[in-house]
Amino acid sequence: RSGPSRLAMWRRPRKQQLVIVTDPGPDPDDLKTIIVAGVLHQRGIISLRAVVANGGGQARRRARLARRVLDYCSADSVPVGVGSEGKPYVAQPHEFNLPGVDDATIDKTLEDGSRLLRRVLASASPRSVTVLCVSGLRDLADLMDKEPALVLSKVCEVAVQGGVTVSWPAHRGSGAHTMESGTSTWASKTRRSSLLYANAGGGGTVAPVDPTLSPDSSVNNLFDESAAATVYSFCIDRSLPLVVVSRDAVPLLPMQLARSFAERTECPLMRYLASCQNLGLEGLWRKLCEGKLPARCT
Repeated sequence: RSGPSRLAMWRRPRKQQLVIVTDPGPDPDDLKTIIVAGVLHQRGIISLRAVVANGGGQARRRARLARRVLDYCSADSVPVGVGSEGKPYVAQPHEFNLPGVDDATIDKTLEDGSRLLRRVLASASPRSVTVLCVSGLRDLADLMDKEPALVLSKVCEVAVQGGVTVSWPAHRGSGAHTMESGTSTWASKTRRSSLLYANAGGGGTVAPVDPTLSPDSSVNNLFDESAAATVYSFCIDRSLPLVVVSRDAVPLLPMQLARSFAERTECPLMRYLASCQNLGLEGLWRKLCEGKLPARCT
């Protein structure tokens, strides 16, 4: 038989087309996500098609922060959108202490997040875009509600930093199974799907299952529970590949890593990242001492 073998075709590298929905500011993990993606884009390893910043009642300021981080990574060609506002949040002074973030001229480069998502998908090749969500899921949920055909035709995978409770019915038949999740009730049809769920062991299990998924207590789910339910059920009901990475999958990382980079470089971005990490941990410690941590952290 002529042509490449199946194995050779599977191994052939394909530049990943990535869209990130994020809420930079409160936690360094979102900043690190943007930095890594920006550097990989600048080096031609991936194609970062767009970044949409949301949440905290300060989506525009968070979009400015994302824009400046990408500029520092020489990824100034990546468009940034202003996403949904989300729940109000009082930002700490260090969260936006990156030089240039409050430059009013940045606003001229920002786009409406929902229009940006639609534009990027409309111009993409079929089933080519991975949508990575490391924040509340309202922006993706709204896109799925308003443009389901566009999502299904252009998105090849949805990856979520969140968590789900998975249950399997005692009898796998037709119909629907309903599960309570906070204040929302939702149903997922029992149809064969593939679910990749990363767990504490660092591995994943891929198997054809008939699951019912419910958003768990992960903070990104709690930002908007109905949006989380919409995204998970949309993917399962329509067999759109879904990767869910929960807090249990996070390995132990050396916290001094960011500081070591800051000490070895004059880069304002690295110094800002190290400062955010250190001050964020100090704030977390104060909350612990005051008994103000949420139940999921106990």
